[in-house]
Amino acid sequence: MAVDLDTFGRGSVARIQFTNTADREFPVEVRVYLGEISEDGELELTPAEDDFLIFPPQTVIDPLGEQVIRVQYVGEPALEQAKVYYVSLSELPVPLEAGGGPKVQVTVRFNVFVNVQPEGAEALPRVDTIESAEVEEEKGIRVRLANDGNGMLLAGQRAWRITGNTTSGEAFEREFTTAQMGVIVGAGVVAPSKARNFFIPLSIDVDAASVAVDIE
Repeated sequence: MAVDLDTFGRGSVARIQFTNTADREFPVEVRVYLGEISEDGELELTPAEDDFLIFPPQTVIDPLGEQVIRVQYVGEPALEQAKVYYVSLSELPVPLEAGGGPKVQVTVRFNVFVNVQPEGAEALPRVDTIESAEVEEEKGIRVRLANDGNGMLLAGQRAWRITGNTTSGEAFEREFTTAQMGVIVGAGVVAPSKARNFFIPLSIDVDAASVAVDIE
């Protein structure tokens, strides 16, 4: 559910294949949004249709059928920093039959993360602060991770190594693979010149001043 695009040329085009697994028609509308992610991971979406060409923008997918959605970035070709977009594929509501009492219609939406970045862009992770934290009775640390580069940083796709001492003075070391970090923080998107707060469960009381975090 993630796509990397260049700002121009062949790399500015992607094709998203959508499969209808239901035994009914699936009417869908495609829209694009610019994403702004806060330090605590809250996502704000702003319509950004002018930055993309979408074909088809609306379609009806046959039962058990497939549809390829063509997505092309046509925004500013000379970006200085990467941008986060989301291609949203939303099921359109259909008219309900009259009579028979109250009816409820549930529609679904799929958001595809789109990373548009200039050629040669690079993410530069920097651990800003580390503090002890507890979330839902799980002990760990809260890390404020900044991105000093001009490329998109995906913290959940990098291995993390955490070392330090517990509050009782015992040394500890934890290594998290990319697969494990993907479960803990998701994609962990940190935009250029931005920062995110991530909670990392450790199941021990740590001396935050002694903790070091190395990110691959």
